[in-house]
Amino acid sequence: MSDYRFEFCTEETVERLIEFIDVYWQKNHILVQSRELFDWQHKAGDGEYNFALAISNKTNEICGIQGFIPSGHFSKDLEGNNETWLAIWKVRDDIKAPGLGAAILKFIRKRYKTVCALGLNKLVLPFYATFKYQVGVLNHHVLINNECQNFSILQPGIWKKIEIYHPITGYGLVEQTIETISKLNIRSEKNVFFTKPLKDVNFLINRYLRHPIYDYKVYAISKDDLISGFLVTRHVSLKNSTIIRVIDYQGSFDHLSKLYNPLIKILKKYDAEYIDFMQFGIPVTFLQKAGFIDVFEYQDMVVPDYFEPFVNTNIVIDFAYKTKNTEPNFFICKGDGDQDRPSSIGVTS
Repeated sequence: MSDYRFEFCTEETVERLIEFIDVYWQKNHILVQSRELFDWQHKAGDGEYNFALAISNKTNEICGIQGFIPSGHFSKDLEGNNETWLAIWKVRDDIKAPGLGAAILKFIRKRYKTVCALGLNKLVLPFYATFKYQVGVLNHHVLINNECQNFSILQPGIWKKIEIYHPITGYGLVEQTIETISKLNIRSEKNVFFTKPLKDVNFLINRYLRHPIYDYKVYAISKDDLISGFLVTRHVSLKNSTIIRVIDYQGSFDHLSKLYNPLIKILKKYDAEYIDFMQFGIPVTFLQKAGFIDVFEYQDMVVPDYFEPFVNTNIVIDFAYKTKNTEPNFFICKGDGDQDRPSSIGVTS
């Protein structure tokens, strides 16, 4: 790779990077249309941008890029963990340099001990497997509103109404604002934020409550006036109907199993068809106790994932991750990386 140099994007190269995305990745991509979203997602505080570039030593042109989103991007306290999610990865089609894409990724790996990717193209899965990344797919579960008479978004297939008896557990979901969340009496930070890659309260604030376009709701899981976890959701409206998506979860998996009644209350409050949850790492028994069922276990059930534009089909989301040490409690959800981001200007949640 002596014909190329690798460097992180700076103020001097950012306009060329955006042009590269527009020309070689996708015309009028959301990161091209919205500089606000681009900066929010990729501009670091030191003047760098979270993109690695492969630049030709002969022509000085950008020949390949790899975007990334470190956990520390949303919370300074997480910077020392050296964990990052990958984003756009592209080598120009006219560049005949086998291994250039892998070289860009290797350049990023020198900085971060844990590298994760979500929403992979099927063509690159063999690459990750070859380089000994852990690979898999997100599980997809749904909690259906039993009181909904006519579904416009969900296709329930052969699903039959599931009546689950849940005694009052004392657990509740209390919606938070930026002002209230930082003042909470959290039972134990290490028992709430224990899954890897690590997150914290500042991460929830900056990643979700300060999102420049989407409107996320962050709920604190409350019991006996103490906070034992957090649930992040985003509403999607289509065809005069509403659905609710669980985008992130932090806290004991056992506490998740206690949330059936509060979740049903939210479904009824917003007259939503369902709440769905795409994740990897939570044992299925905890989800079942919370009223969720596995989308793929029900014949002809369709719980769409793409809404911008709407695609009326189930989607499988692949992931890959690699870490220098064996990491217990590895947890992936829809909000990680750049999976849950707008695809066009003018779209709000």
